[in-house]
Parts: sequence; C-alpha cells; structure tokens
Amino acid sequence: MNMRYFNDKSNYNKFVPATIRIFNVLLLMLAFLLFFKHITTNIIMLIAAFAISWFLCKFVHELGHLCVGAISKYKFISLQIYTILLIIKNNRIQLKLLPIREAQFQCLMRPTNASIVFYSLGGTCSNIIFLLINIMFLFYVDGYLVSIIVWWNICINVLTIFDNAIPFITDDGPNDMMTIILVNTIDYYKESLFDYLDLYAKIANDSNILYPSLIHEHVQHIKSQ
Repeated sequence: MNMRYFNDKSNYNKFVPATIRIFNVLLLMLAFLLFFKHITTNIIMLIAAFAISWFLCKFVHELGHLCVGAISKYKFISLQIYTILLIIKNNRIQLKLLPIREAQFQCLMRPTNASIVFYSLGGTCSNIIFLLINIMFLFYVDGYLVSIIVWWNICINVLTIFDNAIPFITDDGPNDMMTIILVNTIDYYKESLFDYLDLYAKIANDSNILYPSLIHEHVQHIKSQ
C-alpha cells in the first residue's frame, strides 16, 4: 500500500473530502426537492426535523463506538454529545456543559488488548443499522413531521456512513476508516495514538481543564517537549 496517498497534505486528502462534501450537498438538495411542495408552508417544521435527525444520527454513531468499546473492555475516557461532556474524574461520573464553540460529537476510549478495528467500525455499523431501521419505518410511519424525520434520518445516515467509511484525513484528523488503516500499517502511529489517549485521560482526570480543545492543546504541548 502506497502510504503517500494518506499524507495529510496529499491530493488524495484534498480530493476525497471535497468529493464527499459535494455528494453530501447534492443529496441534501435532492431531499429538499422531495419536500419542495411543503417548504413554503412548513419550513420551520422541515428545519426542526433536520435538526432532530442530524442529532440522532450523530448520537447513534458515537453510541456505536461506545457500545463496541464497552464490549471490548476499552477504558472509557469521555463522551461528548454536542455541548454536553461526560467524563470519569477521580472514579466519578461528571457532566459538564460546554460553550457552543466546543460543540462536537465524540467518544474517546483507550484500547486495551482488543483490536481497534471493531471499535472504529462501531460507529459506521450503528449508522448502517439505523439506516435500515428507518428504511423499514417508511412503510409504517404516518404524519408529516415523523415522515420527514425518517427521510432526513436516511439522508444524514448515508452522509455519515460515507464520511467515515471512505478513508481520508482532514484538519480535524483521520476519520474512522483512515484510523484503522494508519494503526495497522504504521507502527509509530498506533503508539502515538495510544500515548495521546493516555495523556488526554490523565489531564482530564487530574486537572480542571475540561474543554476538549484545551485538553488537546495541552496534550500536543506535552508531546512536543
């Protein structure tokens, strides 16, 4: 495998994310066209349904990681759902409400002896299951709002699956599939990833720094010394 394609500055990592984003926009435009006749009279309901579906699909993705990590006996570090952060600090569960600038969906767990493959695929697999459930629901749901939520669930699940099943690296780091490839092809990447998770967990547990971006910056500073 030619690893130059996986360099974060390579054309591959410029072309693939851009192509996926274009596909995402086209799919969302198609969804809007399907609902076009309702847009003028139910625009607020349409936007509300999109927000609900977007939250559900992102939550399902991180829940998939969490469930597989728990089954694999990974060490739990943190779970963030938009601006709500759950951590284990001094062996106690803590919930923190973060500012909007810190908003994201992320589950961090430290692998033990289990393979990282199943954990990384857990999010995508949960989205696939959720997608199939929503496709089945199409034949049974009734009511405009519920129907629109189901359709949005289908669209956003497809986008989330593509975003994580096709390997690439962005400024935010590698996606799930790229993480699998890097961990299994580059020894120092796996070691670096585990060191990062260990430091992240230690800082989050031992200090009052609870903003994920600040913890990340602190970890990077320590590792650069």
